[in-house]
Amino acid sequence: MSDFKKGCLIKESTGALWYLHLKNQRLHYVYKQEKEWTSSKILDEFDFKSFVATHTSDNKVYILAYTYSKQLWLYEWDEAKWKRRNIKNISSKYENVTYISLKHAAGKLHLLFYIDNSLQKARVSLHQHVLSKGVLKSLDSLNFFSDDNVTPLNINIDIKNNLFFIYKRDFPDNSCFYISIYRQYTESWSKQAMLLKRLGLCEGFDSKLDKSGNLHLLWTEKSHKKQALLYKKLVHTNTGFDTGFKELILSTTNKNIGYLSLIATNQTSAFWMEEGKAFSSYIDASFREQPDIKVIDRQPVNPYFTTNVNHNNNNPSLVFGDGYPAFKWNILDLIGNRPFDKGREVQAENKNDSRLQYMQNTLEKIEQSISELYNGLNHLHEYMKERDKSIYSHSTQIKQLSFELEQLGKSRPRNKPASKKDIHTTEIMALEVSDIRDKESYKEKCID
Repeated sequence: MSDFKKGCLIKESTGALWYLHLKNQRLHYVYKQEKEWTSSKILDEFDFKSFVATHTSDNKVYILAYTYSKQLWLYEWDEAKWKRRNIKNISSKYENVTYISLKHAAGKLHLLFYIDNSLQKARVSLHQHVLSKGVLKSLDSLNFFSDDNVTPLNINIDIKNNLFFIYKRDFPDNSCFYISIYRQYTESWSKQAMLLKRLGLCEGFDSKLDKSGNLHLLWTEKSHKKQALLYKKLVHTNTGFDTGFKELILSTTNKNIGYLSLIATNQTSAFWMEEGKAFSSYIDASFREQPDIKVIDRQPVNPYFTTNVNHNNNNPSLVFGDGYPAFKWNILDLIGNRPFDKGREVQAENKNDSRLQYMQNTLEKIEQSISELYNGLNHLHEYMKERDKSIYSHSTQIKQLSFELEQLGKSRPRNKPASKKDIHTTEIMALEVSDIRDKESYKEKCID
């Protein structure tokens, strides 16, 4: 489950800090405006199983938390107090929330949670709600069956604010990684696409998208009482991701590998822990060199999540550091991978990013206009079909009336003059035909 059991550090733009962590199934938080932390406070009276947290550009802090009583709650800090709203209550003993995530994209807060089911052939789903301007809206869910053996792994956001949901399916002799994308302009999930197929049992996992849209994967495989840590880069193309790049083996050990994390900003780096010892590795983008693996010799080393790592909409990432309460250092300081700290190079990069963002926004507007035009053409097509039906109906009526006039003429005796009644009936039918033709002519002029 993607949660912050090891704690989460939130950094506001004002410099203020929040630290949240679970202790004895209670969610605690502390706040630091200047030098000292406040005393620890309990968020709520519930026993919490897991939580995730983030904050928005206006420094609003949000927490999505799941309780042991199967309730999902959203908390929002409103200047002086916490406001909460219930997102989901699960009453079935067969259902359970096994994955939760909070993502900030396009000025909206996305709440995502996966409800699993222990029954066979039962429906299971990744549910999504979006919070915008205080209004919570339910969006389309991504549905599976329990027999699909789906395990959610994580969710990334690209520069277009699309959500990339990566999940795993385990089979008797292999594990497969899949991806499905929620695109903002269509407001729907794409069909699943396979990223990788691996022999053996895949366990730990992390992934990141870089600014070029390339996807970086980090995972572990267990075989014969040993674990291997592997990395793979998937290059973004117009049709998806190129999976042809070779995997890199970063580590092979009989120790347990955990707390996997990737950073893909100015350079790609991976870090992880092996039974209390932390490691980091810079990954050469050209793959010409073997990964340079270093042991992190600082003590203590604690894994925790933190926001504002790479300005990716304040979405948290896992890092290593000394942790609460000092927070004097973290892994980003040691591997030299802090973004936006290289003077002129970073300023030029920011300008390029701004231009790229402008181009992406323009492209999204064009795509939206094309979508609206396509909808307009569909409406016009439906209107033309209805008009054709109407013209056909009127044409049939005209033919029927003409036939009746012809039959009436044939039935009248040749030498007997027409009666006033027959003349009157004929005039009325002629007027009806003329009136229908006038209406058809008027409609065609209006359409033209």
